[in-house]
Amino acid sequence: QAAIAPEMVKKAQGLFGRKARQGILQAMDSTLRVLAAQIAQRKVNPQKLHEVGRAAILEAVDLYRIGQTDSFRKFANVKARQAMVAARDKLVNQSGGTGLE
Repeated sequence: QAAIAPEMVKKAQGLFGRKARQGILQAMDSTLRVLAAQIAQRKVNPQKLHEVGRAAILEAVDLYRIGQTDSFRKFANVKARQAMVAARDKLVNQSGGTGLE
C-alpha cells in the first residue's frame, strides 16, 4: 500500500480539496473494504461499515496534522477501525444480536 503524500492531505484539508479527498478515499478503498469485512464478523452488513469508514477517513483528513509521527494512512486506518467497531456494536445492540437487517 503506497503512502498518501502529505501534499495530498494538505490539499484535501483546503477549501477546494474535494478532488484530493476523493483521491484519498480511492487510494484507501481496498484497505477499507477488507477492514469492514473483518470487523463485520458476519454480524452486520460490511457495506454499512464501509460507509462509516469512508466518513471516518474524511474526518481524519481534518484532524491530521502534517508532520505528526504517524503516516496519514496509519492515522486514518485507526480512525476508520474505531468508527467501524463502534458502528458494528451499535447495530448489533439495536437489533438484538444481529445487525444484518
